[in-house]
Formats: sequence, C-alpha cells, structure tokens
Amino acid sequence: LIWSVDAEARFTFVNGAAREVYGYEPEELLGLSFFEIMDPQYYHQDLKKFKETVAHVDELNGVETYIRHRDGRQLILSANSIVVRDADGKVVGVTGSSRDITVRKQVEKVLKEERNLLRTLIDNLPDRIYVMDKDGRKTLSNTADWQASGGKTMEDVIGKTDLETYPAALAEEFWRLNREVIDSGTPVINHEEPGFDVEGKPVSILSTKVPLKDSQGKVVGLVGIGRDITERKQDEARINDLLALNERILNYSPLGILTYKVTGECVFANEKAAQIVGTRVEQLRAQNFHTIKSWKKSGLYGLVELAIESRSVVTADIHHLSTFGKDVWMTVHCVTFKSKDEEHVLLSVSDITERKRAEELLRQSEERFSSAFEYASIGMALVTPEGQWLRVNRALCDLIGYSEAELLEKTFQDITHPDDLQSDLDYVHQLLRGETNSYQMEKRYFHKSGRWVWVLLSVSLVRDNQGKPLYFISQIQDITERKQAEDALRLENERFLRFVESNIVGIVIADAAGNIVLTNDYYLNILGVTRQDFRAGKVDWRKFTPPEWLPADEKAIAELRARGVCEPYEKEYIRA
Repeated sequence: LIWSVDAEARFTFVNGAAREVYGYEPEELLGLSFFEIMDPQYYHQDLKKFKETVAHVDELNGVETYIRHRDGRQLILSANSIVVRDADGKVVGVTGSSRDITVRKQVEKVLKEERNLLRTLIDNLPDRIYVMDKDGRKTLSNTADWQASGGKTMEDVIGKTDLETYPAALAEEFWRLNREVIDSGTPVINHEEPGFDVEGKPVSILSTKVPLKDSQGKVVGLVGIGRDITERKQDEARINDLLALNERILNYSPLGILTYKVTGECVFANEKAAQIVGTRVEQLRAQNFHTIKSWKKSGLYGLVELAIESRSVVTADIHHLSTFGKDVWMTVHCVTFKSKDEEHVLLSVSDITERKRAEELLRQSEERFSSAFEYASIGMALVTPEGQWLRVNRALCDLIGYSEAELLEKTFQDITHPDDLQSDLDYVHQLLRGETNSYQMEKRYFHKSGRWVWVLLSVSLVRDNQGKPLYFISQIQDITERKQAEDALRLENERFLRFVESNIVGIVIADAAGNIVLTNDYYLNILGVTRQDFRAGKVDWRKFTPPEWLPADEKAIAELRARGVCEPYEKEYIRA
C-alpha cells in the first residue's frame, strides 16, 4: 500500500491496494483523516507516533499500526514513512508504504503458544530429556534432567558437559556411549545405566539416545531421554526372590509335584515325585501322560481328566503300579490352572505307603511381568479446566480403550474411579488457585471394556498471558501391572503363610544363625509350647534339644550353609 497524507494526517494519495487493505476505494479515502480508519483501541498510540514522526524525525521504519477494515476485521500493518518538508523545512505531509503483516503476527503468536506448550510438556514429564552438541555440552535440559544432574536451575547445566555435573567415572561412561551415538549416527534404545535422583541417591535409568541431525543430515549432537526404573527393578528383584523361594519349596517339598500341559507334556517334576514312582526326574519330564498305560490302569488318568473337565480340585487315593515297576499307594490332588494363557494340570502326590498323609497341596504361582516401557508410550492429553478432553494421543486411547472421537465427547470425571475422583478434583482446584504448579497421583480409569486401569497421572496447568487457565497437560502412565504385581506379592505371601500354618507336619524357617523366624502350630505342639511362647521369644530349638543331639543339628546346619540342603536325619526333642 502506497500512501501520502498532509500535515493534518488527511489522505492526499492512496493507491489501489487500499481496496484490499481497508476495503475502501482510493477516492473514498482522499480527504479523510488517517486516524479515522485506525482501530479505535490504538487511536491515541498511533496519533502519538504520527506527531513524533512529524515533529522530531525525518523517517520511521517498521512501525506497526492496527487498523479496522471496512468489514470490521482488525489488521496489523507495518509502515515505512518519510516526512515531506517544503523549502523552508516546514512539514507539508508524510509519504509512506504499508504492508499487511496480520498473518505473520498470527503465526508468530501460534508459534509462541506452541513453544510454551512444548516447553511446559517437556519440563513436566517425569522422564529426563536433554539435548547436547557434538562436544557433549547440553543445549537443552528439562526439569527432571537438571535436577538429577545436581543443578538448582536449568542454567546450572546448560553449556556444560557431564564431566562438570557428574562424578568423573560416571561422566566418562556417559560420554563413551554418547560419542558412539554421535560418531555412528546410530541410536541406542532402552539402555540401562546408573544415575542419581534429585536427592543425589543412586538410581537405575532406562536411557534412549538418538543422534540429532541438521537440515543437511549431518549429526550435530544427540537427544537423550532417561526414565527412572529403580522401582521397577526393585519389584522385579522381589518377584524373582519370591519365584526362587517357590522353586526351592517345590524342589525340596516332601510332596511329589508334577505339572503338565493339558496336551500331555510334562513341564515340571520334583525329586520327591520321581522317588515316589521309582525313577529319575529326567524320565518323568520326558513323559506325556496321555500315553502312560499305568495311569489308565490305576485310575490316575481318569482323575486328571475329571479335573480338566470340572475345572475343580479332585482328590483320591490311588493304588498305582508305576511304569518304572514301583507298587505304591498315593494320595493325589489334581487341579487345573492357566500359565501364559495355556491350560495346565498340577498334581501333588504323597506316598501313603510308608508314612501318614503328607503336606497339603503346594500350588505353584507364576508371576508374569512384561515391560510396558516402550519409547514414547506415555498417554498424553490436553484437558479444559472443567475436565473436558481437548486433545488425546494414541497411547492414551490404547490405554483406556476409547477412540479419540469418543474421548473428546467425555470428561476425565466420566472415566475416573469414584474412589479416586475427589482426590483428583482437590488437586485440580489447587492448580487452578495457583497453590501448586503440578501434581502427580496414582488413580484408576474406567476402561471401555469394563475393567479398571491403574495409571500414574502427572498434571500441569497452562495459563495465558493474563494468567487465566487455558488447559491442563496430563501425562498418563500405565501402572496396572505394577499394582497387580503388588497384589500378587501380597497374595503369594498370604498363600505361603497359610501353607505353613495349615501343614500337617512341623515346619520351621530359621535365619543363617539358626534362630527360628517362622514356624507352625504343629511344630510348637511337638515342643509342647504355645504361640504366645514363640512370640515372647521363649522358643529356642537348642534348649529343647538333648545335648547329645546338638552335634547332629550343627552338622545339618553346616550342610545347609555349604550346599543349600541337608540329608534328612532323626533327632529327639525335650518336650516342655
């Protein structure tokens, strides 16, 4: 747009671009004050700029002005102008050109909001996110990363290498791997490495490092994401310890234990089972029960078939002549169970030919864990202050079973477990009142299929330039498996305690020094003492053992320490 105005700011010339910029024909504008078509909101501001131009300067460049189009639209113009003076230096007008920059300003606003959104998201993710250049200097570090690096602010780590923020040995190991990624251009996915939490305590980090490339494809640094998996590894260790304990109990149980797939293949057999039928474990595990003739002759096969059909526990005393030539009476408990989505049959066998009924049936409990920590697998959403879903990602849809369209018709309140809703709303109100910047909680969502999904929810609030709440940013991690694992651990401990307490033989669990830490009533009855005596610390097996039997006990304990198991032996107790 090319224009000229006189000293009173009245148009004396304007070209045809006025039709697009102002919505007026050029001749309609001639004689009108420049300020009559300005946005009234900016009238005084623009009038001041005009007078300054006329009075004090000869030209102004890049002056942004707000105008009102004939149809009511507000436009932003960038103007370059010069002051026209007569031979005496008196101002006779101003001539200039203006360019419509409305779209550019709108784009700049959107980009600013997007950058604010991205930065808010990065800083509130629980994962550690950082970017470093080819020399290992960090150019970006989110809150989780710079806190874990020992910084008090992001500026404490920006421009520095790990050697300046971590212990030397650890930093050198970080740089070795980072250098490999930068030099090779090959990402490293889900690499476990040591690190520190915000308190400086050692933790385990699951790290992904991806080369950062410029527009020409040249590697200029790397992007790193690290997740604290310390709790997960502790859970795995506890579960592995429990499984090892279960396996040891099964392997050294006084009961014979056999596990078969319903298709017949033997999955597990212990030494006691092999001893009862007169063979070795390897021979038992090589059998398919559908082809064992002795099972069909003795009725054991029919017992197993009944258990499979009824899906219930079946028990019977069986007179069995085994394939290996041993004639034996057995009490057999048979039950089906699922492992890895496949039907199995569990048999517990006690030899009642030589002794009374043996221990109760041991049930094998298998805990299955799968890693739910895939790269970029966290559910994310934008939510209005009222709770309406504004935007959801694919991971969240997969997590709770709803399509994007279905979720956008709902509020988070609609799918939150009633027992968790009030706590969630209390946190929301704290955010809206500005009492906190973010919150994190464990809660349950209602899956479309009808089940409850446990999640770790992290929420922060985005406000506009005036501080008005715009929307929440939510990060949602599936912790259902962890919750199930915790429940499974609790249930397994309860099952084990029930197994010990209800057993028909005395069971004692002692520490490495031989002190009793757990026993059942049957053993206490053998000693002639009560549960109250045990709780009061009055039960020491050594005090109930005749002196002449103590060497045998010590020998057995030495065997246990050396080999993890000892040979059975007889001994006497002094009953109280």
